[in-house]
Amino acid sequence: MAEHVVRSSAELQRACSLAQAGTEILVCGGLYDTPSVLKDRRGQPGRPIVFRAADDQWVSGGQAPDPYWGGGLPAQDAPRKPDVTDFAFLLIDKCHHVVIDGLRIGKCWPSILSVKDSSHLQIRNCVLRNGTYAIFAKGEKTSHLLIEDNEWQQDNSPDHDLWFKIDWKRAHGNEKSDGMYRYFNGGFLSTKGIRGKVVVRRNRILDAYNGIRMKVDNPNPHQSPPMNADVYIFDNDFIRIRDNPIEPEVFAYNWHVRHNRLVDCHSWFSFDGVTGGYWYFYGNIGYFLSRQGSADSSAHTMGRVLKLSYQTYPRTVNSERVPVFPWFVFNNSWHLRCPLIGGRNDLSQADGSEGLDFTAHLHFFNNAFEWCDAGRHGPWVCEPIDMIHNFDFSRSVDINFDYNICDRPDYFSYLSALGRAEKHGKLASGPIFDRLANGAFPLAGDSGASRSGWAGCVEVPWGNPAGLRAHDEDGTLNRGAVQGYGLTQAPDLEAQAAALLAEIAPSGLAK
Repeated sequence: MAEHVVRSSAELQRACSLAQAGTEILVCGGLYDTPSVLKDRRGQPGRPIVFRAADDQWVSGGQAPDPYWGGGLPAQDAPRKPDVTDFAFLLIDKCHHVVIDGLRIGKCWPSILSVKDSSHLQIRNCVLRNGTYAIFAKGEKTSHLLIEDNEWQQDNSPDHDLWFKIDWKRAHGNEKSDGMYRYFNGGFLSTKGIRGKVVVRRNRILDAYNGIRMKVDNPNPHQSPPMNADVYIFDNDFIRIRDNPIEPEVFAYNWHVRHNRLVDCHSWFSFDGVTGGYWYFYGNIGYFLSRQGSADSSAHTMGRVLKLSYQTYPRTVNSERVPVFPWFVFNNSWHLRCPLIGGRNDLSQADGSEGLDFTAHLHFFNNAFEWCDAGRHGPWVCEPIDMIHNFDFSRSVDINFDYNICDRPDYFSYLSALGRAEKHGKLASGPIFDRLANGAFPLAGDSGASRSGWAGCVEVPWGNPAGLRAHDEDGTLNRGAVQGYGLTQAPDLEAQAAALLAEIAPSGLAK
């Protein structure tokens, strides 16, 4: 097995050019201010090409953020996606069976790692700082990615400026702002046009504009094989995410988002203008410690749990695209200061105005959510707002809300007024959760969520429907994320992730 110890960009590039199956490249800390490219290199199952930390020192790209990077003016556009001409610590092009393990990398703008038309890639145990993109991947041949046990902090300012101080519009670009912080508008994992087959697990993503943002340009729900498909996102921490922790774009198929922890996030699950379906969101817990932005911010300081499609003027197909297959949001536990669904209602015939939210084929059940305490958190953090507002049920085909429990009467009255009453919904008469364990969401001793959930099945793209694991031997199910054994499980769904992990590393995960 060849081994290379590298201390500079030039040495790293030489090692990349010589790499073959079984090669191990040991990266020492220091300045790496020129991109290195691993191209047309192929490891083998059990003998991958491995990049590993040689010491505990930081690798620095030596780059500074630039609001003018990314095409157009910051006041006119969000930044474009990066290409091979843009800086990255490492660009991986047309490679297979590669492992990146244990590196500490910062000051890389726009990207830390860039991937094109590559497969069977593992990125593990890395500590990453800065960058518009921690990992950017593209190309329809890109698949079989395992991203696990990493930490990425995009904004490492001591006062968490991206969350507390920087206006959302300025970090987005355009949006009638100067866009001078648009270099944050990227993500931990951002992809464009990849096949999919992705596992993202046990990562810690904090002080970032976006978490997982994956886009495909073709919205064809019957393409075979489907693109942007078979994505498993579980057991991750999303902390102070200024826009979207989870955001598929245009089309997504067979996505599983489970057992994640969301703390201080803006729009949690973003599906505006997205078609496809077979999405499963379950066993996630979410709560807040603060409110995004500042009291003098003009907008984008409230957020929502589900960001859905909406009408615009002038009308565009991109914003009004909806799922064509079923999707499921069930057995989650949330402590909220934002609405479940919150759209605008401003079709004033002015360009860019927005109307009601809508969706299709949504099944929302067994969720448990409580509203914030204004006496404890204050009027700015806990501003009164409808649990659901400006949602167009008449335009939303095949949707179902039932078996949910919350402590807000207006949630149920809103549904009832539109003839969509929850037949088995519960208005909590006392605490749903035991607050003694912050963020863990065990049920209170006399919680109405206990053993009262719907213990049914959810549809899957193939085979028999997937059942939910019962609370205990009596076959009952709690509402909310927590069961007697831990976070709600759907064994048949989770088996898909296990099978994919075996595909990514058929000889076992690289040690």
